[in-house]
Amino acid sequence: MKSQEYLSEKKPELFEFEDIAESRDILLFDTSGFEMLDGAGVSEALFESHIHLNLDQNSLSKRTEFVSGLACMINKYNDKIDIVPEVIVEAEDYMDILNEQLKFHKNILDKKKSQKKVYSRNRRETHRRMKMSASEKDNLEMLRLYVDNYYHLLKEAKNCVSDKRYNGFLEQVKDLAKKKNIKRDFSFRYRAGLKRPGNRRKEDLYTDEKIAVRAYEHASKGNKVAIISNDSDLRNILDVSFTHAFGWNSGLDVSMYCNYRHGKYNAEFDSKR
Repeated sequence: MKSQEYLSEKKPELFEFEDIAESRDILLFDTSGFEMLDGAGVSEALFESHIHLNLDQNSLSKRTEFVSGLACMINKYNDKIDIVPEVIVEAEDYMDILNEQLKFHKNILDKKKSQKKVYSRNRRETHRRMKMSASEKDNLEMLRLYVDNYYHLLKEAKNCVSDKRYNGFLEQVKDLAKKKNIKRDFSFRYRAGLKRPGNRRKEDLYTDEKIAVRAYEHASKGNKVAIISNDSDLRNILDVSFTHAFGWNSGLDVSMYCNYRHGKYNAEFDSKR
């Protein structure tokens, strides 16, 4: 039985998105593939902000540029891209969260503007508050730009959705993921009153399992398949699926690319390795 090994010690080979798209017949996207992997995500930063909108403007600018560029790539290679419907559902949930945070922080800033003569006896505190409000205003505008670009990306992705029936491997892969306990437990996100990504939808959509089976279906027809994802759960599901269901020696060509760094992707999974 062949086991999957990952390039963790030596420097991995890096790829441009266009190089991956040109060398592959099918591109599958996971929801995490719509984001740049660079520290905490935008939603995590927002929920850490609480009342004051404190964002890393440099990081947010890079993420906005990434999302904008990826939307162009999806449009360019839409004939090769296949997106399962659950990915769109998750991305729309993320959009809802971003829009809620935009509205929340805009209301907070509007309230601050309406508060006159606050700390009027303390000039230093007044100056500090005014400076903080200006910074938050800039952050809000940058966040709005990011959301607008993510919406455009989602619009392009929706054009690539295919709602095909899955073969018998889906239940087998779901059972394997459960038995091997390879999926992270996000049940803590479902606590009442905790507004974090995922707390809206308490049932498992089995998105990772469906992407793995969809990749198998395409590859079994002789296609070279690339999965764009930053999700370690999906990588683990691919690993156990090829070990216990699909078979390492099946001749299937499936790779998973993730960890976007400085315009590059690296291969985290390769069925032919």
